[in-house]
Amino acid sequence: MLQKFFGMAALLTAVVSYSGPVRAGGGEIPTPLDVGPGKMELADGEKYNLYGRIVTTTAGVVYFEVDLNLHRALANQKRVRFPYYPIADGYQFDLSRFKNKLVKIYVEAKMQVLMSTEGETSPVIFLKLLSEPLLQTPTHEI
Repeated sequence: MLQKFFGMAALLTAVVSYSGPVRAGGGEIPTPLDVGPGKMELADGEKYNLYGRIVTTTAGVVYFEVDLNLHRALANQKRVRFPYYPIADGYQFDLSRFKNKLVKIYVEAKMQVLMSTEGETSPVIFLKLLSEPLLQTPTHEI
């Protein structure tokens, strides 16, 4: 599944900071993206505790594979097909010891818009690690 994503990612030519609305709520309170009844996406600028696995591609790109069994509200159509959030650069932790292990992470969601060579834009949620991941046992509860 990651290979398919990276084939598409090769078409992306620019990353720009996101500053406009993307079907989010209104006013001063950040609201998750509307992705269907009972489902949500992480809101830009909000902090979350998430459970899942740290995965790394052969190119060294680090992703967080969210556990959709525990975070059922995130199991929207897009996340079921691709349950990975890219980890934003700049973290100060050695993530290699957490690779493919169940962890709890404390993050801030950051939205950026990727632009394709055709000029089409697509919002992407990156995760900014706010603390070192915590190893979890497979039987944890939220």
